[in-house]
Amino acid sequence: MRTERRRVAITSMLVAFSAGTSLAACGEDATSVSTGDEVEVKARALIAENWFAQASGRSLSEPYTFTVYGRPSSRWELVTSFNGAAGNEFFYGCSIDGQSSGTTWQFTVGGSQFRTGDTSGFGKGQFSPASPFMAYIAELTTDLSSIRYYYSSDPCPPSGVPSWSIGSFSFPTLKAGSLDYPHSFYGDAFDQGWVAFTGSLSSSNQRTIGVIDVASNSGPGQYTMMTCDNHVNQYPNGVVDSNGDIHFVYNDATFNQVKYVKFNRATRTFICTSQQNIGTKTNMPPNNSCTQCPTLTVVPGTCFRDTFTASIAHDRLSSNLVITYHSQGTGGCIGSDETYFSKSHDNGATWALVAHTGCQNSVQPRATARYTNGWGGTAGQFRVVTTYFTAGTTAGQVNWSSNDGGATWGGNFISPFRTVPGQCIWGDYNGVAADLAHSALATTWYQSGDDFGNIGIRGESIAF
Repeated sequence: MRTERRRVAITSMLVAFSAGTSLAACGEDATSVSTGDEVEVKARALIAENWFAQASGRSLSEPYTFTVYGRPSSRWELVTSFNGAAGNEFFYGCSIDGQSSGTTWQFTVGGSQFRTGDTSGFGKGQFSPASPFMAYIAELTTDLSSIRYYYSSDPCPPSGVPSWSIGSFSFPTLKAGSLDYPHSFYGDAFDQGWVAFTGSLSSSNQRTIGVIDVASNSGPGQYTMMTCDNHVNQYPNGVVDSNGDIHFVYNDATFNQVKYVKFNRATRTFICTSQQNIGTKTNMPPNNSCTQCPTLTVVPGTCFRDTFTASIAHDRLSSNLVITYHSQGTGGCIGSDETYFSKSHDNGATWALVAHTGCQNSVQPRATARYTNGWGGTAGQFRVVTTYFTAGTTAGQVNWSSNDGGATWGGNFISPFRTVPGQCIWGDYNGVAADLAHSALATTWYQSGDDFGNIGIRGESIAF
């Protein structure tokens, strides 16, 4: 696969805004919601993955993948944002041919308030009524007090250099330095982009989740904080339904719970009565050599970070939702870190655990439904991609599939096995996007040993 590294042009000034069943059962379920079936991955498929993005002298990590329509040339583009290494840069990779080839672009931004990490993005724009199509990438600033974002009408041109504009959100009612984990997503019902985040209100030391809308490129974004309880709430991931409302999954660190809550777009409020406990998130104890971060003890001798990576997907053609996360097993599976699958058939009103990987080390899940803006989708189809450890530091990527609204699941390897590098790297390590323009599921992950001897971003485009 051809990959190139290039620089991009930032063209405008900063704008401030105020704003189913396993062969061997093992252990008991880790939540109090439901027992669920144990699922098992099937035989490994011999698939040769591609280097989606790589850069000389840089290690890249934390891929976040999305698709965007490039109206100037009437084509679909795949974009993955990820970390760089220096304090004033980050990178993104893009493809305009279904991941057959790709280009790595480097952002270098002046000024001191810049931070690599926690990047995410979305494609924005309506087909009818027509509205401008844009790619957005959001990230934290160094002081953890604002969120910077970039937008471009063509992030992956066939020739020349892409042009990006830049803006930022400010949060005057939040405690300085309390912002973290921005996660951006899009709803085509009202042509709105959103960025969820963690922050602390000035009147409280407790952290909670919030959301701000990308209403336009010139202002002002409005943000709302959840005040349903006084718990430490963090790491939100969201998805927009066909009504424009947002469904969130997040971590209640006060009680180590995976929580769900719904946000009403019309009233700009979190619906506290919708809060539900989806399951329990238990971190594996850190290795002695990795005291700086909680790590996966299933990966011996490394500092492979164990972070909260719950993901949520919504089938816009039905009322089905899926939440997936990983957590330490219990009983006979206490030495494993399992992936759990929960579903709602009534747009989030009720939830049930339907499956987990039972003594299988499957981590860092990322979920999507079979739907792409402008191309529609197929009701009832969900996909979840995880990193799946077979032994020691050996892992492969697994695609977990459900074609019945999230009720039953089965997994297949979609990559060769690899040795996972031992680094305490924060974030969501897997990216996934429904790319129905190419009838494909686009997946990305980070892996060592690229063409430059560093950590790069691998990708695979498989049939959805």
